Amino acid sequence: MNDTELDEMLDRWQAPPVPASLRENVRAGFVASLEQKPLRDRRARSHTAWLPGLRKSLFAGAALGAGLLLLIVTQALPQTPPPVNLPYTVDSEFVRYADDGSKSVEMYLTSYTGQNGGEVLISRSIPNHLFGTALGRTLDATLPAWQRLILPLTVTSAELEKIKKSMTKVQRGQKRNRSSMTDSSASSR
Repeated sequence: MNDTELDEMLDRWQAPPVPASLRENVRAGFVASLEQKPLRDRRARSHTAWLPGLRKSLFAGAALGAGLLLLIVTQALPQTPPPVNLPYTVDSEFVRYADDGSKSVEMYLTSYTGQNGGEVLISRSIPNHLFGTALGRTLDATLPAWQRLILPLTVTSAELEKIKKSMTKVQRGQKRNRSSMTDSSASSR
């Protein structure tokens, strides 16, 4: 079909008339959309239209700030010395040996023996893995809080009392040993 044939066909085609109800409905729709809304509503909407975007931005900023604060605290916390004088600290190197006998350091750890006889971490680092070091320090900082939360769920109150009694006995024994050591060192002078 060429352009001439198409023109002849379009000249013969007669479109049906538009019903009057369609015209009235379209006009009524235009009139309804052109109605003026009160000025106060328009102003309120224009002033609050940016709020949903602001809420998302504020939430993202708060989450980023909280994450940054947690990172800073976990980096600074291991570097803060404990409030008591430590008699000694232990520097540990965790080494992995390959099948051929070569070795590689997996982690460095500095710790001391706490008042309850348990090991207390001062710092931990994983060579050449900044993310692993940051994650380890974050977990080290949250571990005491996690232990306090989980302890009532894992140990009964009777077992907890037994542990506390045994810990006080151990602490008394350590104090006696320290005092006898200071007495013997003072008498040897």
